[in-house]
Amino acid sequence: MSRTLTITVPDGLAAELDQRVAPGAYASRSTAVVDGLRELFSREEALDSWLRDEVGPAYDELREDPTRALSLEAVRAHIAGIHAQ
Repeated sequence: MSRTLTITVPDGLAAELDQRVAPGAYASRSTAVVDGLRELFSREEALDSWLRDEVGPAYDELREDPTRALSLEAVRAHIAGIHAQ
């Protein structure tokens, strides 16, 4: 099922949208907007999952044992070592 929405976009975005629709990259403006929204929602979900599944637990571990954290100097040395290879 679908719903019709009326949106207002800045002229620049409308022109970019038309540039993608005109050569056939999308069947219509509507198709392009729907595809863009799906991509946006997918990226937001991926970011939320990363924060929840990786960043949150890492933060909790460091909060419980701050000695596990690396100093700025150690991080710089590690990065320099990677670039030296």
